[in-house]
Amino acid sequence: MVARMEEVDITQYYHSKIHMAVLTRNYACLNELLSALPSTSDPSKIQTEEDAIAGMEAADARSTLVDDRDVPNRDTPLHLAVKTADVTSTFLLVERGADWSLQNEKGWTALEEAICLREEEIIKMILQHAGQLQWAKWRVRLPLVVRDLRSISDFSAEITFQFESSVIPFVNKISPSDTIKIWKTGSNLRADTALLDFDVFKSKRSDHTVLFLGEGSEDGEVSPGSLVILSHKSKTVKNVLSGKKAWLSEEKIRQEISTMLEENIYRPGVDVTKAFVAPSKSDIMIGPWKTDLYHMHDATLSLKSRRVLDAATQRGDAFSEPISAASDVDSATNEERGKKGWYGNLKEKCSKIKGDANELMRWSPSKSYKRSTPANKSSNTEKEKSVESEYTMKFKPELWLTYNFPLEVGELLPLFDILGYKIKPIRRLKEILSTKLPAGSFPVKIAFPIVPSVKVVISFTNFELLPPADEFYTPPCSPQRENLIIDDSNLKPINYAQEIQDPFVIPPDYKWIYEGEKKTKIQESRRANARPEDVISVGSP
Repeated sequence: MVARMEEVDITQYYHSKIHMAVLTRNYACLNELLSALPSTSDPSKIQTEEDAIAGMEAADARSTLVDDRDVPNRDTPLHLAVKTADVTSTFLLVERGADWSLQNEKGWTALEEAICLREEEIIKMILQHAGQLQWAKWRVRLPLVVRDLRSISDFSAEITFQFESSVIPFVNKISPSDTIKIWKTGSNLRADTALLDFDVFKSKRSDHTVLFLGEGSEDGEVSPGSLVILSHKSKTVKNVLSGKKAWLSEEKIRQEISTMLEENIYRPGVDVTKAFVAPSKSDIMIGPWKTDLYHMHDATLSLKSRRVLDAATQRGDAFSEPISAASDVDSATNEERGKKGWYGNLKEKCSKIKGDANELMRWSPSKSYKRSTPANKSSNTEKEKSVESEYTMKFKPELWLTYNFPLEVGELLPLFDILGYKIKPIRRLKEILSTKLPAGSFPVKIAFPIVPSVKVVISFTNFELLPPADEFYTPPCSPQRENLIIDDSNLKPINYAQEIQDPFVIPPDYKWIYEGEKKTKIQESRRANARPEDVISVGSP
């Protein structure tokens, strides 16, 4: 329910002027506090490492006030504005860069709070500013990102994602799988993938290339530090962090809000903050690497859910990045959107197996289980308190560590930061790699459960150091995809990069797509097959 003033112990907020201003709806005071924030320079004009450091320090100083969480429940001022349905305070805060993505003590963002309370006007305000905020954060850090990339040795690598089960047969054929091919040369980075996202219930597939061009393109058409996605089926290109284009159109926002309010929220998560590794077996060969098997202890797998008022069903963690709508590429086609989640297919195909497949996939009741219930079940207020549930379980990831890998874990984390922006499996890998590992070790293979009886296995199946960028060298072409297991019958493997000599060049016959521009024949030809919310405009760069 929307918090009432009589339900809030205002004395607990006396130490925070900005929270008090929101709770008392003192807009003059709130505006005065926000106006006194340190000024920041235009992110697009930040060119040097010194500029980036100064910009990050200024952003941190602003965040200390506008995103203060030193209050009960660790609510930011924006959280309180949402909970009290205060549209004016919300507007003032998001206009000054309040971060919607910060979580409170219960793990929910301000956007998720607004969704659960069906505060459509507030959701709209947050979405209107979300893309620009994330672009500004990225652009401020850009010189440091480029610096970190240059410091890493050039290489090519293949990372395989697949699923295994000792209980459910053929799970590797039912579930999504992929081999992500990565090149890194200088400050340029490329990843080819057919699996953009997966979670417990569904996967998101498409034949894509993610390009990070640290120094831009040679023809000058792509600016330095651009993160570009190429969709090879539709031959389209999109710059997912492109300044003003990070703003969503009014129509797209309306469609996003409608989708968000249709279904409840669930969010799977992995907590390795207290985890540690211990040796188990020695001298195991994984490809060319001699490894030791370690088990990770005190790692926690969680599944949180929350009811959206009047919503019919549950949905995945799409709200962890609502601005993905602004940066989705090739959304005029249905290739990315699974009509039936792989988890649903798994249960359906396992239904003929002796035993209850649902029981195999269910979270064990012996594990930790938390559930919050409405404080007043008989409440007749317009806004009912949403029901929250959280399932948690301890799990033991397995790590095969080698001591002769060419790079250290810390060197790859900045790279995974970049790729993880659009490739969720890479983000999941980074979470595990963030655990403290034995000095000098590198996990060439990792296995961890996503539900009981099913685990994902991530392997570095190939890794090769490349000559420095200033030496004459032609990088290898992209991998063939005939052997990939594609769960979507409408998605055919495309050997699009076999003839590419330079993996960092955008093919000249690919079309650039933007939000809100004049429609072309390319879009019109797809309109019959695209859902209304998928329609986008195509133009030239």
